[in-house]
Amino acid sequence: MIPEFTQTLFLQSLDEWGKYMERSKRLSPEEQADFLKAQGYASVYELLAHVGVWWEEAEGVIRDMLEKRQRPSRKYDFDEFNAAALKRFKDTSHEELLAWYA
Repeated sequence: MIPEFTQTLFLQSLDEWGKYMERSKRLSPEEQADFLKAQGYASVYELLAHVGVWWEEAEGVIRDMLEKRQRPSRKYDFDEFNAAALKRFKDTSHEELLAWYA
């Protein structure tokens, strides 16, 4: 069972991730650039690819936990995982990425 604090924190994170697209549209170009720089990304496209792929990964872990399936422990190389996320969407249009993310 997931501890209550962790579960609450995770659910809050999901809520925040879901608001990225909406919030980014309300920012001025300068504010968008500052936010993205603080997150370590050059574009909203890259940030959404990063968040979406991590969500897919987390969803798989959660589903396995809920269905009581054994899942091997994984040690993540975050730079490698994030690079793979960006590579995965390299040839995806902005519109397709937004639809996938939504």
